[in-house]
Amino acid sequence: MKDNRILKILSRYLNHQSDEAEKVKVEAWYDQEFAKSDLKLDDTKRAFLREKMKREINREISDQKYTLKQMVLMIASVILLFLSFIFYFSINPTIDTSKYITRKVDIGKNLIVKLNDSSLVTLNAGSEIRYPERFSKKDRKIYLISGEAFFEVKKDAKRPFIVETGGIETKVLGTKFNINYYSFFDKISVTVASGKVKVSKPDSLKSGGDAVVFLLPNQQAIFDKNSKLLTKKEINADKVKGWMNGELYFDNEKLSHVVEVLKTRFNKDIVFQKPALQEYRVSLGFTHTDSFDQILYAIKKANNLKSLEKEGKIVLMANL
Repeated sequence: MKDNRILKILSRYLNHQSDEAEKVKVEAWYDQEFAKSDLKLDDTKRAFLREKMKREINREISDQKYTLKQMVLMIASVILLFLSFIFYFSINPTIDTSKYITRKVDIGKNLIVKLNDSSLVTLNAGSEIRYPERFSKKDRKIYLISGEAFFEVKKDAKRPFIVETGGIETKVLGTKFNINYYSFFDKISVTVASGKVKVSKPDSLKSGGDAVVFLLPNQQAIFDKNSKLLTKKEINADKVKGWMNGELYFDNEKLSHVVEVLKTRFNKDIVFQKPALQEYRVSLGFTHTDSFDQILYAIKKANNLKSLEKEGKIVLMANL
């Protein structure tokens, strides 16, 4: 392709606006660049790398202003990058090229996801998870983007099961454990119901406090988002995973956190009359038979609060 046409042709192609002739030319150009490597690739890997290179070029040129010379140099650098990927693929034939799936749970609902190794993930309301359509031969890595999930992992001694959550990595071979990663909590918690779990901080944070903790049943790792410290304590795992059965347990939890849990569970809009009320503490437990009104009444009673409904919102205030 001539330099004076590359920008227009690529832009039309990446935005699905090119005609058939231009499409053929661009596809041939991609293949030509791959061919320069003199490395053997099967069709699956070739298609995977082609799509990655297209996305990268699209990311680089979108919403940017380049001269033609800058554009050509930029595209050349992207091509060099992906030629290095081709080499990496050639010496790592077990790399997984499968597609990723994202599942997000609606407010007020739970969802059970069965992974391709038969492991089960139960997602709490408002949670989001990302996982490969099929796992690689090296490990089974998934991502808890937000929320809470209970994992029942099938044992596979050759492929550890890894959950990445806000930079924290939880690694197991086969066990049952719970991870809480709601954005409104100032901590990430990992609680073990059975088996053994390894929890570690990212490399950039390993200089302060424990970098790794190992957990056994009824133990919990807590990563404080503010202090960046990783600690471990004893806990009743049955209470932690009680949400799967509609139960709620709060152990000296901030009222602001409790309200966020209720919003997620019951889809209610709850606000505070004064910010200071958010720091009140709650230590209460509820079963699946307790209604929202019953739970709210108990919380108000324990903290000497009252409430009123105004413009579709429930307003919590001090009971003076």
